[in-house]
Amino acid sequence: MERILMHICLAGLALSSLIWLASVARTTSRCRPRCAAIQKGKTRIFAILFLSALVIKAIVYGSSKAPTNNPPPRLLAPPLSLPAASQHGFSAEEITSGYVLWRVGTNETWNFDAPSNATIAAKWRLRGAAEDSIVLTNGVGQVIVDTHGRITAEGTKFHAADFHMGVLPECKWPLLGWPSLVWFAHTPWRSRIVTWQNVLANRDLATPISVQLELMDEGDYICRYDWSRAGGNETNVTSKTYYRIRPEDFDNPDRDGDGISSADEVSVYHTDPGLADTDGDGLGDGEDTEPLNPDTDGDGIPDGMTAAEYWSHPLWSGTNSWEVSRVAIRLNEPVVPPARAVLVVGELPIILTTNAVYRLCLDMGIRYDVRLVTNGIAPVNLSLERDEE
Repeated sequence: MERILMHICLAGLALSSLIWLASVARTTSRCRPRCAAIQKGKTRIFAILFLSALVIKAIVYGSSKAPTNNPPPRLLAPPLSLPAASQHGFSAEEITSGYVLWRVGTNETWNFDAPSNATIAAKWRLRGAAEDSIVLTNGVGQVIVDTHGRITAEGTKFHAADFHMGVLPECKWPLLGWPSLVWFAHTPWRSRIVTWQNVLANRDLATPISVQLELMDEGDYICRYDWSRAGGNETNVTSKTYYRIRPEDFDNPDRDGDGISSADEVSVYHTDPGLADTDGDGLGDGEDTEPLNPDTDGDGIPDGMTAAEYWSHPLWSGTNSWEVSRVAIRLNEPVVPPARAVLVVGELPIILTTNAVYRLCLDMGIRYDVRLVTNGIAPVNLSLERDEE
């Protein structure tokens, strides 16, 4: 309302000015020189007052605009048409945004180097970017990225950071000692990744950081950070994982049947509300004292099995009467904590660590369900071979 009144007042002032100027021009043509000079002076005063009013209007109008900087790093999803929050444990704010902060990781190490299939913001690599946005596409999909950490993908807008990230052109890379890039890629597990690699937080040369956002196929996403080169601004928070609230979380508040509500799994226990055994150790989350640690005593045996049950399992020795096929599962790179990985073959959970090869005896003609349970901190590099030994 105030803005409308301001415009009406200015329009009236402009119309009055035109009438005044026309009157002055007519009077000046009839007056003696001294009278004309007086009228000319009054005209200048009126012009100054008019311009001052315009400046005041610009200041008032500008100061009334809503702030656009420093948004929270939360995906801005469309509001869900769902029941009241009190019935299901999610807060009204979480339901409105569609997302819940799931986990906060600390002291993790990430690799922000662009893979071979990455699309690099070539214009920014050539010229750098301070206040700009760009469209990145790789033939599979596209995203709109800007230097404020904002991303738009398939009409959904979200933030990876709440500060400005300046991109240095390639000719300035020697100032940092590292490349300063923004790139976009798809992963083999169908997620999308946007990375600001070695950019300047708030355009400060003393704070080169890396920020990455990975958007999962089901809508969950992870923000990863590397502050190791940022000097005094270093923080031990290295990731934030956000869980997308599913409609099925409201249809069944405990959809995985582990005895814990979906809201508590996300907010309290940080377990997977769609997986009854989050860490893959054979114990359901509801009965597991440490549902995110498959080997609490560090003996290499999943918590859901005794040592005798584990080592006597038929998949190790092939004791069944059926003809067996011997295979070797090779772990090409060790899984180093805090990364976690459990390979579940049938009913046998195998904790993947630094052991290079896991030899199994599979019954011929039997179909085995196989799943890899990880905490997503590092990719797991496995290969399957025929066991010749």
